[in-house]
Amino acid sequence: MRRSTVAVIGAITLCTACGGGGSDSGDDGKRKPSAPASASRSAPATRPADDIAAVRAAAAATARTTARVDERIKMGDGSMAMVFTVRGALDLAGGKGALKVRLQADGKPAVPLDEVFTGRMVHLRMPQEPTGDTSWRSVPRDQVEAHYLLRAPLNDPVHILRQVAMLPSARRVGEEKVNGAPTVHYRAEPDLKTLTYRMVTAQRAKVTSHWKDLQRQFPPYADVWVDRKGHVVRSRFGMPLGGDAGMAVSLTLSDLGKPVRTPGVPSGARAVDPSSVNGPLVG
Repeated sequence: MRRSTVAVIGAITLCTACGGGGSDSGDDGKRKPSAPASASRSAPATRPADDIAAVRAAAAATARTTARVDERIKMGDGSMAMVFTVRGALDLAGGKGALKVRLQADGKPAVPLDEVFTGRMVHLRMPQEPTGDTSWRSVPRDQVEAHYLLRAPLNDPVHILRQVAMLPSARRVGEEKVNGAPTVHYRAEPDLKTLTYRMVTAQRAKVTSHWKDLQRQFPPYADVWVDRKGHVVRSRFGMPLGGDAGMAVSLTLSDLGKPVRTPGVPSGARAVDPSSVNGPLVG
């Protein structure tokens, strides 16, 4: 792979120039080997069409319910790493609830972001904004785009569920426990359409122009865990970039179907242009 290609892909995925519980995943962006027999029982032979149909049906069913969200995102270029956590609870279909995002990078103090979902709008603020501007902004939930590979706009877990539903194929690889309950584990290889879903035009063009090299040198992967009720309780998208560099996003959903507190609209929230909402904290 040409050096320029590596640089472009690294810039797209890692944003290294950016300033400064529930999940048991310690993802670091490296491809994980298959789980040992003690952790994942061999799955009976199934048809590929049945496997992807089960994954898509589970993603759709999960997007119609409520869930507690626990997401961990790790991005590194081999010399530094950024770790994001996203936690809260959402009515996924109604778009109501709240999330707290934290970014930890290179031992610096964590940078927080508060998000309140109130239907079609998302309200966000940085309670420790360096300039002192901690006021709320509001933006339509469906109009903000992704700026980095494997990131969901506004950290919306429904975006990830839609990407799960877009996977071109999947295969059953075993049974494992997630949140203490049995699940079926599926593995897949995301295609270009899935990875660039709702991505800003300029970034999508960069990924598209290097897609063949990316697939050959740093193939992305996806894993999905579906419980016995037909819900996605965990998903993992990852991309190794060689050595210690790479990116992985692990989303764990629990308490599915339980009531979620509906927050009120933050007072004084100022509407902003969706195209101005960018940066590592918002995807």
